[in-house]
Amino acid sequence: SKCFLLLWRELVVLYYLTYFNESKSWINALEFCKSRRSNLVHITNQTVQTDLTQLLANVELPCGGVWIGLERSIFEWSAPWLWTSGDVDKVVKYREWHSCFPLNPMNYHCGKMVRVGNRELKWLDASCHQELPFICQEGTPCHYGQSADRPH
Repeated sequence: SKCFLLLWRELVVLYYLTYFNESKSWINALEFCKSRRSNLVHITNQTVQTDLTQLLANVELPCGGVWIGLERSIFEWSAPWLWTSGDVDKVVKYREWHSCFPLNPMNYHCGKMVRVGNRELKWLDASCHQELPFICQEGTPCHYGQSADRPH
């Protein structure tokens, strides 16, 4: 099963977020998204974080969390976290790290999102081999700083 959120602004589709409730390793989740002409979600601003909170509001997430498109090099201990989007927003500027971050800076090179409290979602580092559900993103949101609304 999957949850699906279509985001609109002035009747123009900006991007799709799709939650897939099937467990995959980070790389297999990324490959799955890419096979659907999308990518693991890249949360480059508060708009996307808010839209994800809305998408997952009624989803029972596993305690292990859900994969997002965060990664860092395995070859450098202090390697920066990057989005898989491959565009100008690749470097992580907007952040929603969990207070426990980093859990394992030596061995964890993939990023996930976990629920904190009732609704809040925060990011954590994780083993890329962990099998988790994931969120694919198709398209790129505008950066106006406001959240898109569902059509009525």
